[in-house]
Amino acid sequence: SGDEESDDDEEEDVSEFEEEAEPTEPLVSGKLIDNLASKLSAADWKKLAIQLDFKDDEIQEISDSYDDALTQSQEMLANWYSNNPAQATVISLRKALQDVGLLKLLHHP
Repeated sequence: SGDEESDDDEEEDVSEFEEEAEPTEPLVSGKLIDNLASKLSAADWKKLAIQLDFKDDEIQEISDSYDDALTQSQEMLANWYSNNPAQATVISLRKALQDVGLLKLLHHP
């Protein structure tokens, strides 16, 4: 009968809506990367890189390729973002910063 069909349609609409409404973590923006990089010292970005699963040789390569901490920090964060676009969320960056005692850098302009 016609009533049963309309019930089915409503159920489909609900499930489609639920899929769309699934929360997604906000990804790190270029602005956030630049802002954070400007505050990281040479020692800080290396600590953060280790926390973000960079290997020693990757860290060394960034360190050798660029002279200043700002560019090194930007490069490290940009690499992290491009190597793990799905995991490059604000939440995972916050956790890494927290784990190395640098969370305050996110909060100060």
